[in-house]
Parts: sequence; C-alpha cells; structure tokens
Amino acid sequence: RIYIGNLDWSVDWKILKDHLKPYGGDLKYVNIPQDNQGRSKGFALVEYGSPDDATRIIGTINDTVLNGRMMFAREDKEDRNNKFTIDNDNYQVDNNDNNNATGVSLNGRIYIGNLDWSVD
Repeated sequence: RIYIGNLDWSVDWKILKDHLKPYGGDLKYVNIPQDNQGRSKGFALVEYGSPDDATRIIGTINDTVLNGRMMFAREDKEDRNNKFTIDNDNYQVDNNDNNNATGVSLNGRIYIGNLDWSVD
C-alpha cells in the first residue's frame, strides 16, 4: 500500500485514479477517507498488485503536483493485516480484532495535532 499525502480537498478517488493511470502498474484501489461532513481528509491509501509497482509509483509521483498541491508518497506504515473497504464512500478498517469494537488496533501511541485549545 501507498500513503499519498497533502492532497487538495477537492481531489476525490476518481481524480486521483485518473492521475495515477498514466504511470502504469496494476492499480487495485484508491481510498480517500472523508470527515463527517464528507470532505476529504487530505490523504489517500492506494494499493497496487505488486510491491514492485508500488515502489516504482512512489518514486515517480513523490513531489508531483495535483490540483495545485505538491503531493508526497511513501509506503503506508499501517498494519498490513488491516483491510480497508469503501461502503458508500465511508472509510472502514477491519483488522479482525474482536476485542476492539472500533476495529482499529490500539497498540502503541498516536499523535493527534491541530486540536482546539479548549480540548482537555
């Protein structure tokens, strides 16, 4: 999987898919998570059929411009056991962890930035 960051909010999965098509490779899916208002979160998870395709695409599209924003691309660092699905444009994670109702692994630490000063 590839993580593509710094996407303009107007970029949807179709725009990104069309942007990636000329670079070739066996593109399996493009997923751009959305917030509660249906707006893009500014990043995408993309999967290719082979690790070689993914590595080549990362080297090719990193620091290229889409809709006026310079994207960055890297290998996705999330747990490879997570399965990402799209259901009516909603982003879901299922990592087969029956003890965790959210479906997201809670091992380790996460950083959450840009919080309002009033958040405790």
